[in-house]
Amino acid sequence: MLAAQPFAAGDTIVSIQTNYGEVWVELFDSRAPISVANFLNYVNSDRYDGTFFHRMLDTKNNSVDFVVQGGGFKLDSNGTPQAVQTFAPITNEASSTLSNRALTIAAARTNEPNSATSQFFFNFVDNSSSLDKTTSNAGYAVFGQVVKGWDVILSIKALGTLDLDPAPQELYDNVPVSDAFVSGATVTNADLVVINDVTVVTSPGWNQEANGGAITRGAGNAAGESIFVSVNELGRPIVFYQARTGAAYSVADLSIMTGSGTLTGQVSTWFDTKDGRFYAAAPSTEGLMLFTRATNGYWTFRNLTTEISGSQSIASDIQILQGKDGIISLAGLNDSAELVRYSQVSTTQTGGRFNWEARNISVRDLTPNGLATPRFVGNLSTYVTSWNGLNIAGLDDNGDVQVVWWAPGQANWTTSNLTTITGAPKYTGGLTTYVTSYDNVNIVGVTVDGNVSTTWWLPSFGGNWVSSDLTATFSGPKLQAASITSYVTSWDGTNITGLDESGKLVVYWWAPGQEGNWNVTTLSDTVAGSVPIVGRVTGVASPFGTINLVGADAVGNVLRYSWNTTDGGNWTQQNLTSLADYLA
Repeated sequence: MLAAQPFAAGDTIVSIQTNYGEVWVELFDSRAPISVANFLNYVNSDRYDGTFFHRMLDTKNNSVDFVVQGGGFKLDSNGTPQAVQTFAPITNEASSTLSNRALTIAAARTNEPNSATSQFFFNFVDNSSSLDKTTSNAGYAVFGQVVKGWDVILSIKALGTLDLDPAPQELYDNVPVSDAFVSGATVTNADLVVINDVTVVTSPGWNQEANGGAITRGAGNAAGESIFVSVNELGRPIVFYQARTGAAYSVADLSIMTGSGTLTGQVSTWFDTKDGRFYAAAPSTEGLMLFTRATNGYWTFRNLTTEISGSQSIASDIQILQGKDGIISLAGLNDSAELVRYSQVSTTQTGGRFNWEARNISVRDLTPNGLATPRFVGNLSTYVTSWNGLNIAGLDDNGDVQVVWWAPGQANWTTSNLTTITGAPKYTGGLTTYVTSYDNVNIVGVTVDGNVSTTWWLPSFGGNWVSSDLTATFSGPKLQAASITSYVTSWDGTNITGLDESGKLVVYWWAPGQEGNWNVTTLSDTVAGSVPIVGRVTGVASPFGTINLVGADAVGNVLRYSWNTTDGGNWTQQNLTSLADYLA
């Protein structure tokens, strides 16, 4: 599989719409500014509209350089090629750092190095040995790369060519034409590869939606790798990757990289120890998208909804269940507010990937047994017990904690109102849940008066639950209900985090050996010069021992608070949007 060159944050994306399909090109704004500015001049003045690809050199023509070239000519009403009105020629920007490899687009020119105007070409293959700049060759300036629609370029490459002008000059000797073209017939635009329109999609952007509209989530592994996923201001899934603690970040737009559908919700992520890969999932207009990170850093996607006959896509926020048996499940509500679960069929792969199945829990388990699906409001949360009990929890419209659950030995999923069972207070804004290694189950929420409360259970309690108001008991601040998150560290430290009423990031935390006493730390005061997080916070504790708290600032920059013993035991804050650069 061909691999694109590094993908830079902030690069402009253009859509080249042809009669053979759409091609997205990333322009190297900062790396080839002269050539990019020149290309965009023609785009913004609509001078590429109606032009055709007039020159294709490939193996059929015994050419050294395998390219397709366009941007220079249109057919007039008589079917005669006419040159595009051009701007002044530009300085040749060919360099040794941007190479004429497959997938790239470069500025076409004459034998005069500084003669490029409107024409450009796509490299079918690696032409670096003949088209790159050397001491004896002025080279051809690469200024972008195809990031979507390479199949369109290859379909053009497969076409035959026509000598459109029988005169001795070679300007139109190798014009790609449709397979339906009859030799000797009058050539029309329908026979050619025509550019209908070129538009700027926008800068891909790496910010979340402003004011906390998107949620950042993350995952890590025991080797110190970590990823953080979110939805950017264009509604596309983005992923930040760090190879190890302290290493540089890379960033990628998964929609551009994979060609996946338009997202309709948030992105969730996990690390699967069975195959050592990072995964992400998100609802889209086409179905449930499953993204997989390959060892080379690039991502692929599958549409699980279209793969699994009769399945229904998840429309709500996707929650992950990592079973003690190794099975990964994805749960959420469909468009009819029914609870849907996608799960891996087994712990082994077929053809290098896991097979998945889908189950509508509401239709197959609850309704036949006379049970109603809870009327969930706010975000759902999941937890798994040591005996592999799977639990999907949330608040109903009365503020009660409702759990839809399954345990080994049960044929069907069932429901429980834990507020009725446990005496938990009424909560608002959603829940966060966690389970420790010694089976301490905690269901955490914010009461209607803003207090942080946890309803918890231990095996030694039998069937009894305990509710603890942490805010009242330990004189902590009230938290914004929609901001809370929780996580458990590798040493069984339990943490509940959120924003207080003034917007400061607060952690309620407990570690083994502290008996029943909780500590309260205001991280916004601890980390000097930190930028406030707005909206939802997510806690991610990796097996490597790193603690991460991620969210967005008021303008959508992705922020990360982190702590690790290798950092000297001090919390730090990073702006991932500004730090992350090229795809690794």
